[in-house]
Amino acid sequence: MPRLPKHHRPGPAEYAFTVATVALVGYAMGVARPTTLLYLSGALLLASLATLLPQVRPFRGVATALLGLCLGLYLAGLTTPEVLPAAVASARPEIANAAFKAVWVMTSVLVALIAGWNLRDLGAAWGRISPAWWGQGMAVAAAVLIYYRYLYRPPGPLVTNLPSYWPYAVGICVFFGISNGLAEEYLFRRLAQVHLVRYLGPTWGLLAQALLYGLIHVGPASRPNGPAGALVMAGLGWFLGKGTYSTRGLALAVIVHAVIDTFIFWWS
Repeated sequence: MPRLPKHHRPGPAEYAFTVATVALVGYAMGVARPTTLLYLSGALLLASLATLLPQVRPFRGVATALLGLCLGLYLAGLTTPEVLPAAVASARPEIANAAFKAVWVMTSVLVALIAGWNLRDLGAAWGRISPAWWGQGMAVAAAVLIYYRYLYRPPGPLVTNLPSYWPYAVGICVFFGISNGLAEEYLFRRLAQVHLVRYLGPTWGLLAQALLYGLIHVGPASRPNGPAGALVMAGLGWFLGKGTYSTRGLALAVIVHAVIDTFIFWWS
């Protein structure tokens, strides 16, 4: 994936267009999943134009990342129920979720490779976490969990059949948290954020990926969901993005995300 020219500076129209595009893709993935194919067609057209037209070629990295996210989510929702027997998906939702996220990630990576990204653009570093970032990360995780436990009213349970043997149940919840954290942080804080920051700069790039992450939590399939849940998750997305950018790696984001999702799965 070619780097942006050093002289490239997005103007107001480019900022507005990028944020609007991110918002539409987030809306498609979080709220309008039944019509995701329509938004997917738009993302494909956008990525094609960014590849072919010199005037919008600097937007190519962002367009490809958004196309991969949208196509990956669409294919994951389409193929996972076909691959996994209904009995397995019902009895072991953590396995169904891991399979869903694996298809999402693999599709996004495949789209990037087809678009000409190299391995450097797809690799992920863990980074180095200072004690200050550790403390902030655990404080943010605690704040999100307090919101989820005491202020949020989920529309229904995520799982109803955790094993009664508690060490096994804890292991399942930890597996859910880690698999979710790894997949979503790679998708949003690695694939999407890197190119949003590269194109818009750190301030607007981090805000754009936080907007994207918040909007996918509006719909009923997410936890937490709804407008308030989306606002909380957008704030979490900004912090995880800032942590990833500052520590130069995904470790902090993955760990905080995994802690939050482990408890959400346990409580659900």
